[in-house]
Amino acid sequence: MKPLHLLRLLSLLCALNLMLAPRLLLASSNAQPWDEQEAERNAQEEITSEEKSAAEELSSSVYGRITSIDPNIKVLSLLSTDEVENKEEEDDDEDAAQDYHFTSDTTLTGIDDLSDLAPGDYVTLEYYTFRDKNRITEISFDKPEENENNTPEAKEKTPGVLVG
Repeated sequence: MKPLHLLRLLSLLCALNLMLAPRLLLASSNAQPWDEQEAERNAQEEITSEEKSAAEELSSSVYGRITSIDPNIKVLSLLSTDEVENKEEEDDDEDAAQDYHFTSDTTLTGIDDLSDLAPGDYVTLEYYTFRDKNRITEISFDKPEENENNTPEAKEKTPGVLVG
């Protein structure tokens, strides 16, 4: 090959390299290295494991009156019966209500759907606290029914309906 042709070929390759280099750099900067993906996956597994441990070890229950419920953001505010009984006026107790978060795994007992609950209803919540959030595992509602003597009597239903 003549030196002139070799020089032209080399110049063409350099020009091509300059055109492609920014694209290759951009593609590589968007890719997440394998080590980071592995680390992120391990962190997610650890969080899931910690939450399962919290659910098993830190579970509690509370009975009280629903002050508000929002199915869109999956939050139920509850005023525990201890707080209601200790107040002279129940009108001023709204500030003491605690928020509890429910998920699609939350079990419902005594109702078919969350739409059956309303502010003023009394429920028992099984929950655990994880990362400063109270997470509900079960909502139990015993709707009063009247018996033969026209006195309220708790109605029992079987558990197992999931929040949807």
